[in-house]
Amino acid sequence: MGQTIEEDWKVLSSIEDTSYSRASKANKRCQEEQETLQHFKQHTIRDEEGRFIVRLPTKQAISELGATLPMAARFLNVEKRLQHDEHLKAEYIRFMNEYIEMGHMVQVMADSVQTQNPIYLPHHSVIKASSLTTKVRVVFDASAKSTSGISLNDVLRCGPVVQQDLFSILIRFRKHQFVLTSDIEKMFRQIKVATEDWDLQRIVWRSSPQELLRSYQLTTVTYGTTPASFLSTYCLIALAKSVEKELPKASKVIAEDFYMDDLMTGADTEEDCCRLQIDVSSVLNSAKLPLRKWCSNSEFVLRNMSKCVDDPLFVLDIGDDDTVKSLGLQWKPVADHFQYDIRARSSEAVVYEDRLGCTASGRHSAKMDSVYDDLEQLKELSIPRKAIPERTEIIDVHGFCDASEKAYGACIYIRTQSSDGEWYSRLLCAKTRVAPLKGSTIPRLEFNGALLLAHRVAESWQINIHQFKLWTDSTIVLGWLNSQGSRLKINVANRIAQIMDVTEVSQWNHIGTHENPADIPSRGLGPRELLEAKLWWKGPTWLERNEKDWILNPIINVNEELPEVRKVKLVLVANNSVNDVLGHYSEWNQMIRGIAWLIIYSKFLRKKINGPQSLRIHDLNEAKKRFERSALAKRSCL
Repeated sequence: MGQTIEEDWKVLSSIEDTSYSRASKANKRCQEEQETLQHFKQHTIRDEEGRFIVRLPTKQAISELGATLPMAARFLNVEKRLQHDEHLKAEYIRFMNEYIEMGHMVQVMADSVQTQNPIYLPHHSVIKASSLTTKVRVVFDASAKSTSGISLNDVLRCGPVVQQDLFSILIRFRKHQFVLTSDIEKMFRQIKVATEDWDLQRIVWRSSPQELLRSYQLTTVTYGTTPASFLSTYCLIALAKSVEKELPKASKVIAEDFYMDDLMTGADTEEDCCRLQIDVSSVLNSAKLPLRKWCSNSEFVLRNMSKCVDDPLFVLDIGDDDTVKSLGLQWKPVADHFQYDIRARSSEAVVYEDRLGCTASGRHSAKMDSVYDDLEQLKELSIPRKAIPERTEIIDVHGFCDASEKAYGACIYIRTQSSDGEWYSRLLCAKTRVAPLKGSTIPRLEFNGALLLAHRVAESWQINIHQFKLWTDSTIVLGWLNSQGSRLKINVANRIAQIMDVTEVSQWNHIGTHENPADIPSRGLGPRELLEAKLWWKGPTWLERNEKDWILNPIINVNEELPEVRKVKLVLVANNSVNDVLGHYSEWNQMIRGIAWLIIYSKFLRKKINGPQSLRIHDLNEAKKRFERSALAKRSCL
């Protein structure tokens, strides 16, 4: 029995350790990220040119790696395929020759000193037809297993995410009057790896089957390795910190407006945009991280960029109908509008990206052919990039939420006033999610939509969330928000607490269902209906009027009984005063006499006796019995 209990206890302890203790996966991951961050700070240097030189953050398990050269022999299979495709072969060789010419890989000589157990990586080609520069890229597979079943990626630390999330960057891109986009040329390959770690990135290569296979070392950060993203992005963060005092605006842009190697930023004047372009370029050039593919919605900004003779793609030559794809958005710089690119990937898949959720309310046919025909209509959609039509200091943010049994959603609108006093309202972003398969009440789903986007948008726009006005057509939700949490069932009370952590009751308002734009994503619209839905693109009509002219629907059924309210049960609690008396006596007989007088007094209060009288044997015996019952009751409770 004892052994069984001990074994069960060990199992429960291991589960708790895995889920909640310092040994849990989440805590281990956090600890590893912090160790990787410290490793970067301790071992990263810059060479005489200003270029970053990093060390690969390895784990102790690196000694468990087996042989990798047999695995790298997969190149022979790649080589056979290249012999049957002359164009692919030429592009593959061109890519590898560029690696050699730029010093991004060097041949391992017979007399070279081996710093540690060499790790060989297989490689293969990836074709990206949409790329303006490199259509064919060679990818190195650091996840390929060695003979011990462990890969290089298994023994490298990951590092934390140090850049802002994609959604925040895209939202801010809609905030500026004038914008800039660009990307860092060959970002990973601009960052050197210390020579001590070159042997962890070996490959085999030859340009022709007639040549001998040669070993090479990759000398820069390699795409596909576990820490590659962290190492390259934290170099940008380190650069931003180094110029924080001299160039605060450029520092802020480098730290907050890059997503990997893509830059999306802007300013409210063309002059500020030009200054940003110069300063950001200067800072990145100091670390040999050249920016290219510059684009802007301002012809003035583009004209004032210094041209790079050696790089024809330094500034993109954009026509009136040309689009630029950046971070999943199709942007027409001249018209300054977003559009959608609909692609039929196969007979069973249609692909289009909607990072901002502007078509979150779309509803499509169940048949694949019809789906593609429906989505094709979205190509007609043209969404203004600027959520603020002109520069202004008066900006309101309005969030709407709604739910149905199938889905719940939220949408955010930016309301601004122009210099001539006119009000404008534009959809900023939206999000829709499918309702859980397990049945959930509509009011509970309303909660899921309430804060779906509000908190993230507030952070992205760097404004206080308490400037938001939040709207719902659910009187139950408003009733819950105005209730004491202790009155509600625990799951509802917890969700209310989450909402109240980031908003205030005074921010929440009631709106009629027919005026609530969030009702659209909760039930869906066809593409053609969506194109013509003014309520969706601009919000309620009164958003474009002066606030004093707003006519809002009053809340009906104010005294409506709320669901999910706890049932209140009244309990009478009696206090045993005898226990309090015990502390006043140190002698048995005196205590029994004291209890007896208390009993007589209580009877007098209840009119069971006429008045005070002297103690009798009967009274003393009753006092002893009361004390014994009280003592036994107290003991049973313990």
